[in-house]
Amino acid sequence: MAVTPTLDYSAAIISILGFYLSLTSLLASFFFVHITNWYLRIVAVQVSWDQVRSVDDRSAWIDCLIKGRVERSPQPFFVFLLFGGFLGTLAYFADAIRRRKPIDPSLVDFLYTPGTIFLGIFVVVSLVYLAAGYLKVFRLTADIERKL
Repeated sequence: MAVTPTLDYSAAIISILGFYLSLTSLLASFFFVHITNWYLRIVAVQVSWDQVRSVDDRSAWIDCLIKGRVERSPQPFFVFLLFGGFLGTLAYFADAIRRRKPIDPSLVDFLYTPGTIFLGIFVVVSLVYLAAGYLKVFRLTADIERKL
């Protein structure tokens, strides 16, 4: 009688979930580079405006206004939705794997707790950056428009 090997599902599940966590952190890193560069461009427009505000140079004011309006685009928010949706999908897949093939509950804590904390931090930090950036750029462009 032939003996069929048994598969160790726990090891396979842990490997898959580790891959999901690695992919999540890589994508979040790309997103945070993108969003911090966007915020720094807004700060650069603010600095430019602070330098030319007291000078009677309408072309410099218009240049600041155009740069500020460019940064008001909804693109950073759409990128957040795209990455957030993808990370949510990965979290859903990870939970679906866990529900299909139960693994040792002590391992679940080591896998899901960091994943949940990471997703929470991602959402909070992203929303803070987005809110601060949009608030700053909308106030800035409104200030420039009043001066014009």
